[in-house]
Amino acid sequence: VWAAVREELVALPANAASVAAIDSALFVVSLDDVAPDLAEPVAMGKHFLHGHGRNRWWDKSFSLMVCANGRAGLHFEHSWGDGVAVLRYLQDVFNASLQAPVEAVNASPSEGVTELSWEVTDSLAAAIGAAEARLQGDIDRMDLFIRPTGFTKGRIGKMGVKPDPFMQVAIQLAYFRLHRATHSAYESCSTSAFRKGRTECVRGTTIESRAFTQAFDDPATPVGDKVKLLLAATEKHATLSKEAKQGHGCDRHLYALHKLAHREGLQPALFEDGAYAALKADMLSTSSLYSDALLLGGFGPVSDGYGIGYAAGPDVSLFHVTSWKHSCKDFCAAVDQAMQDMESAIKAAPIK
Repeated sequence: VWAAVREELVALPANAASVAAIDSALFVVSLDDVAPDLAEPVAMGKHFLHGHGRNRWWDKSFSLMVCANGRAGLHFEHSWGDGVAVLRYLQDVFNASLQAPVEAVNASPSEGVTELSWEVTDSLAAAIGAAEARLQGDIDRMDLFIRPTGFTKGRIGKMGVKPDPFMQVAIQLAYFRLHRATHSAYESCSTSAFRKGRTECVRGTTIESRAFTQAFDDPATPVGDKVKLLLAATEKHATLSKEAKQGHGCDRHLYALHKLAHREGLQPALFEDGAYAALKADMLSTSSLYSDALLLGGFGPVSDGYGIGYAAGPDVSLFHVTSWKHSCKDFCAAVDQAMQDMESAIKAAPIK
């Protein structure tokens, strides 16, 4: 829809010049009248994820959003790059602001600013109205919740397990407890160590993780056996993550083959198989990035399941969860409870 509307938009000379100015910019700055408060993290998360949408240009590489109280956020379009590149930018800007802070700018608010003119026909006005209604509909039906936890990197490390696999397995235990099912999980993994590397996928739902989630709440299973299953699940996840970072994952390879087959008009049986559809369902879509330059980060849901952004740092742990169909508050509570129960099990039967 947008591609057709854009063609109609740039067909008018004044609009073509304005769009060209936006397209040639490195990024967009959105100045917002709101003043997000840390005491209301959900409202802050919703504002930076979508806001009201009327002063965003979603096609841009990234949009820097600056609020009335100085809070700032960054929203980026995903086709050109990934979280690692954006995080590097944010970290460099954050470090520079600390090393050489600018207390005041001696300039007129309108200095260097040129207003872009637009010609809006009845057809374009209708398209804008339809887009606004669609966006508002998506905003209204998407649930979002943000929950800090006490499970910092150091706290998890003291249990004898690695933080990321521990949190991933806790996410799966929470999902199993809520939905009594085991579904495909997706964790983004950077392959930036390679030239032109982007991402690979860590498929955290494994035979080992399923065995753990199904046994953990079984009163007939000794706690020592539960911990052994937990350790096996986290070790398997760590192995898959290492392999993915080294270019030994399978998702991107299969994705490329699927696209090439589609381009050639082919329908290989592999991609028509129900097992492949189940793999790609991504009911748990997860991504983790931590930086002292960030207060929180996340993304919208990409399936009927959950979109889970999470982080564990030296003194902070946080989950940012979105969903079209489920209560994110309930899911965050379930994840926190899962981590508490896993910690209690390890304390009862320490990992040797």
